[in-house]
Amino acid sequence: MKNIKLGVKMIGGFIAVALIVAVVGFFGWQGAVQMNDHVSEIGEVRLPSIESLLIIKTESNAIRISLRSLLNPRMTMEERERQYANIARSRENWQAAWAAYEPLPQTPEEAALWREFVPAWNAWAEVNNEFIEYSREVERTDVLNPDAYEAMIAGFIVDHHELMSNVTNYLLTGASFTGGDDPTACNFGQWMRQYRTTNPQIERLLQEVHAHHNPFHQSVGRIQNFMQAGNTQAAVQEYTQVMRPAAEETFAIFDQLLDEADRIVGVLETAHVHAMGVAVQRQTAAVDLLDQIILINEQVAREAVAEANADGAQVQFIALVGIILGVVLALALGITLTRGITKPVSAGVVFARRLAGGDMTGTLDVNQKDEIGVLAEALREMAENLKRTVISVRGASDNVAAGSQQMSSTAQQMSQGATEQAAAAEEVSSSMEEMGSNIRQNADNAAQTESIAK
Repeated sequence: MKNIKLGVKMIGGFIAVALIVAVVGFFGWQGAVQMNDHVSEIGEVRLPSIESLLIIKTESNAIRISLRSLLNPRMTMEERERQYANIARSRENWQAAWAAYEPLPQTPEEAALWREFVPAWNAWAEVNNEFIEYSREVERTDVLNPDAYEAMIAGFIVDHHELMSNVTNYLLTGASFTGGDDPTACNFGQWMRQYRTTNPQIERLLQEVHAHHNPFHQSVGRIQNFMQAGNTQAAVQEYTQVMRPAAEETFAIFDQLLDEADRIVGVLETAHVHAMGVAVQRQTAAVDLLDQIILINEQVAREAVAEANADGAQVQFIALVGIILGVVLALALGITLTRGITKPVSAGVVFARRLAGGDMTGTLDVNQKDEIGVLAEALREMAENLKRTVISVRGASDNVAAGSQQMSSTAQQMSQGATEQAAAAEEVSSSMEEMGSNIRQNADNAAQTESIAK
């Protein structure tokens, strides 16, 4: 570290911290990518798959309910059409869900089950179509409740047998009865007046029955008239030649009406077998496969959630470790760099202060090749130069001192000469003062002499 430049140290420290941040960021990014993949797997694949598969299953149950409802013989055509509309809507819904599911990614096991499911589902749909065709065939017969229709025709047969029984009893015992002579008054005649049908077979039979049903009842009236007139032979002849043949033809047509009802019952029974037997079996087989596919998607979704949680925990752990390592390394680098800078700088400061105090004996023990080492070397060179300068100054001072001493001796000599000259001058001055005094005295004496002379 001592041989590395300060700038390199600081840049290296920053790079190390940046690398830690980059590593933590990389693992965080990688974890985020993995979590995003898991979330995408759940949100974009598994949940849509489960939703689509559940829609298919739900709509299959709705279709089954509608098919079973169509077996109800008491439903009107309007109600039946609503069931067909429900089936069509359910088919549109499952087809849309099918189209949404099929392009989604599938696991190998899921793909294998789907390949097995498709033909099973198509087989069930085929049975449904067959049932709908049978149901439409029943509707085309215009006899939606063939059991009630059979019971009604059977009732008509019983009514006419009872009438024949009344007639034969009248012929044999003379026990009279009233009514029976109006073909429009019997239950069958009243029903025919208001009944309308689109079934060509029933329509044809009802048209034919008039030619036999009307003579049957009209013959009853004639027999009653013959018996009231006491003409039993004519009554018996009317019975054997007119009424009984008409009755036989009428009953034959009733039997054909029953045959048509039986045929319709057969169609209904076939439809019932399709709806309650074959369709249920095939739907169950298809739905079982569908449930397995749903379970696979649910399992994959649960695994994706678990993996996402694990990745999240891993990212948190890596981030925590990275934070701790980053803090520790940053502190270590900071302390190392700080001590690497402040310690030699402090030694340089102490060395400089000693120089400033005039202590030239100090040493600066800083051996580095960085900027601080260069500074320390400069300080040492400065100290050496300063020492040499001081030595030179001291030599010059000594020379100056010696010259000063000579100058001082000369000055002393000059001072002594000056002193002697001053003493001589003082003596001269004293002599001059004495001379002046003598002169003044002489002057005074001359003045006095002049005064005396006057």
